Amino acid sequence: MQELQELALRSWQASGAQVIRHAMPADAPHQVPLPAKVILQLRAARWVISIDDDDWLAPDLINALEDPAISRAWLATWPSQLIYIHPDQHRCTDPFAILPETQASTCPKLVRSSYALSSHMIRRLSDQELELALMQHGEASRWRQQIPRGLRWESSICHAVHLRHQATAGSTFYGSLDLRLGNFAGRRSGFVRANWATKLLQELDAMHLELTGGH
Repeated sequence: MQELQELALRSWQASGAQVIRHAMPADAPHQVPLPAKVILQLRAARWVISIDDDDWLAPDLINALEDPAISRAWLATWPSQLIYIHPDQHRCTDPFAILPETQASTCPKLVRSSYALSSHMIRRLSDQELELALMQHGEASRWRQQIPRGLRWESSICHAVHLRHQATAGSTFYGSLDLRLGNFAGRRSGFVRANWATKLLQELDAMHLELTGGH
């Protein structure tokens, strides 16, 4: 859904992040390799955040990464609140459930939007290793285990929202998902733990009301 992508894009722009797009068709049978041009752009960046086109970033995240105190870090991690909004009862018993925030220092597996690779680490990776670290959560988690603690920055602040919405959930893995829009009725307050995400959620709420005719 284009509206969800635009909502996410506004959050990225508010954070000051430069956006490097890599199209990943929902029906692609395999991972789409990163083009050489994209690899070059990534290698020129000070920090690279792996994120889906419907997830949100906190407006202060880039400033936090630019702090001179973490200039030597190879990897940065932070809690990312997981919000699932879809009616598939097999994956979520409550269509509006909020899963617990991932704990950056203890969660065994990183999720997209909850970590960034620095230029120090990127230049030590081959193109294939870089692609895997950005495209596969398990690979990023493996690298975190290998990097000395002194070269990791682990924030306790929620700097992202990992959105899972039924309108963007279709793929070869979830082809049978019910893609109907949900209803936010009765859940318009206390939905997110990160104050910065409240306005974005309100916009998502308004989008639902418009598309569902207020139901």
